[in-house]
Amino acid sequence: MYRIMRLAVALVLGVWGSQGLAQPKVGPSLAVAANFSQGWRPDILDGTAAIPVLDFRDTVHWNVVEKEGGRFDFRSWRAAFPGILRARDLDMSLFVNAFHPAYDGGDTAYTEAAVAAFGTYAARTVAQYSNIRSVEVGNEFNGNDFVSGPVRTPDLEARAGYFVALLKSVYRQVKAVNPDIRIVGGGVHSIPVGYLAMTYDKGAAAYTDALALHTYDTPPEHLLRQINVLRRLPEAKSVPIEVTEFGTLNAARAPGFLLRNYCQMALSGVDRAVWYPMHPRGDGLVPVVDDAGAPTQTGLAYKFAQLEFAGLPVEAFNPDPFTYGCLFDRRKLVIWGEPRTLRVSPSLSAFTATGLAVDQDELALSATEPLIFLSEHPIDPTRDLYFAPQPLRADSYHQLEFPLSGSAPDQTDWQNSILFDRTERPLQTMPGQERQGVPWVPYLGHADFPDLRLTAEFLVPTQKDGKDVTVVQSYTAPQSGPVAIDAQWKVSERSEDGIRLTIFHNETLVMEREITDSLHIRNQHILLDSGDRLRFVIGPNGNPWGDYTEHRIRLSGEIPDQSRLLTAE
Repeated sequence: MYRIMRLAVALVLGVWGSQGLAQPKVGPSLAVAANFSQGWRPDILDGTAAIPVLDFRDTVHWNVVEKEGGRFDFRSWRAAFPGILRARDLDMSLFVNAFHPAYDGGDTAYTEAAVAAFGTYAARTVAQYSNIRSVEVGNEFNGNDFVSGPVRTPDLEARAGYFVALLKSVYRQVKAVNPDIRIVGGGVHSIPVGYLAMTYDKGAAAYTDALALHTYDTPPEHLLRQINVLRRLPEAKSVPIEVTEFGTLNAARAPGFLLRNYCQMALSGVDRAVWYPMHPRGDGLVPVVDDAGAPTQTGLAYKFAQLEFAGLPVEAFNPDPFTYGCLFDRRKLVIWGEPRTLRVSPSLSAFTATGLAVDQDELALSATEPLIFLSEHPIDPTRDLYFAPQPLRADSYHQLEFPLSGSAPDQTDWQNSILFDRTERPLQTMPGQERQGVPWVPYLGHADFPDLRLTAEFLVPTQKDGKDVTVVQSYTAPQSGPVAIDAQWKVSERSEDGIRLTIFHNETLVMEREITDSLHIRNQHILLDSGDRLRFVIGPNGNPWGDYTEHRIRLSGEIPDQSRLLTAE
């Protein structure tokens, strides 16, 4: 109970990263997640030199270096590779997992003796290799893939305690060897603010120089918003953040995905970003070099970001809620967003995410492929960029925000809320992994309705006391005129009876549908007067079991020629 109350207080405080970061926001340094500890590949290392990759994240396995009787031996090729990197003046970070067959039956270390031995292993490895700059404790410790034994308990409070004991052992013993080594705590998959709060409650901040996140579950456009929720925790207000794994399965979009993430990481105060993986690992994630060591298109984007943006001061450029941008050193702009054409001043040169020049006469924003503009002189976006009018009026993906606890939502045209027992109330920011069975990232929900979910990509309605708890997404027209609707919902196959959608124009019902698989509303529009409210209400269709629903609502001022008026049927 103490932890829950404390977390609620922390969220009320509303500490945002942009207000509290001790360090200036700059383009993060770049690294790759290597796998030399599993198989030495000199050809791959030679290939990364063409980019070049200068920083590697890898491990030296505990059981490989600590032999019988506590004797350490680093002569195995699986343990010697950091020395080869050092000989080439290459740095690395070491992530350490806490399992060894000689301790605690090979499970994740949890007894006092095993925890102490784990810290000794990390310290001995750091002492062996002077090019290890940081030690990352644990790998996705909040999940179940890399922990075992008692530590794998579903009791998140207990797991946080096990983690802090390991973190403390590593911190004290590594710092005794080299006080300049950065100890990176957290070691979490996603951005689970609730779980991280538990580690802070147990003292993690005292043994943490930086925080490690693996942001696979966060779209680039929502990274800054979710990290801002993390920054509301007092201990995370100014902690340096490393994203020690991020990547994608989509090869065609991977270069743009890297640049979009890079921009949002810079604005979030992330100071080191590690792309996963270095080379193909058999899991489908897109590497920076192929299996022959040649740079991929993603490797070229990595090179471009490292060359042009790393270490440079950054500021946000967001001309509207549907467009994202980063201005580095006031001379280099990364920008993407919902499609529309644009023109730029002749002093700007345009490039793709991989560094290819783009024809200045054929420029258009893309939601997935950023444009990069470089200039020898400071860029003034209001003077040097000319955008076609923005047709979008509202978008459920781009306009999901996380309100401060106890505060009214910002007064914008787009709102998210709850309808229960004929009463509409605001949604609350939930921290993510505050308990089992909830998303591992910040999301919208409500303490009174623990099964309710709303994120930018999915929603889950629920029931309480036999009454529906529905998600309401609404648009209030700032001016009179027609609005085109492009909205879709896809219900999980596990849903027992689907969901029910109702659409209201003010208090008039204009559509009602049962959705058991999917529905896409398009080529329809509605006439709104200034101040009119258009509501999309999504609730259970009988019962809420399995009602996980992917969703996206887009409202536009451009009306397709074939569009028809949306009216009650």
